[in-house]
Amino acid sequence: MPPGITHCEEDTGQSVTMTFTDSKGSPPLAVVKVAVGGCRRVNLTVNGKSQVALDGRNDVAQQVLSIAGVHWPALEPAGSS
Repeated sequence: MPPGITHCEEDTGQSVTMTFTDSKGSPPLAVVKVAVGGCRRVNLTVNGKSQVALDGRNDVAQQVLSIAGVHWPALEPAGSS
């Protein structure tokens, strides 16, 4: 997050978690967790190691979900539906 005070909407605790594997039942290669409330941080784990969280408010969260083909209306800009 950028230095200084950051104001985020209320964190509802809701998130979307996507798990990527190379075959059914195998351990995850990567796990992406996108918070859909609060500051909408994107957490990434690769090969079991946590990476630096991404924070771009709606922009980063919506981009990650769009790349994965996930439609989440709560993250879309007002009037875009």
